[in-house]
Amino acid sequence: MFLFRPSKTLWQSMMAEFETTPLLSSFKFPDQDFLAHFFAGKRKALGWQYNALKTMKHWHPNIWRDGQVVCLHYVVDKPRVKRVGEDGIAGYKGRDGITHSWWDALLTLGSKMQSRIAITEWRSFLQSEKV
Repeated sequence: MFLFRPSKTLWQSMMAEFETTPLLSSFKFPDQDFLAHFFAGKRKALGWQYNALKTMKHWHPNIWRDGQVVCLHYVVDKPRVKRVGEDGIAGYKGRDGITHSWWDALLTLGSKMQSRIAITEWRSFLQSEKV
């Protein structure tokens, strides 16, 4: 996750580096790698919980804790495409039933919210709260 609102001076400095660095062509993920290059030593990385790859649950069970996940990154099979079957199996190697069920829970919550509050009332609420 990267939130950014640069000053004019910082933006100009970034663009100058972007346009002149010989490293750009070697970056595997140009956007991410450029930002890591430009802000080297000037940034603070967040823990795995803020970009938890769903496959980590199976490859690194020693560190993964469901209750610590802040933002789940659905790599490989996406839950909107590979739904949880009646047998609880979904996604990557059939082992994503738990993380994919989180997506279903979110959709269910959204449906409940829409059925309880009329759309016009919801819009009115959002505008009054300036969300």
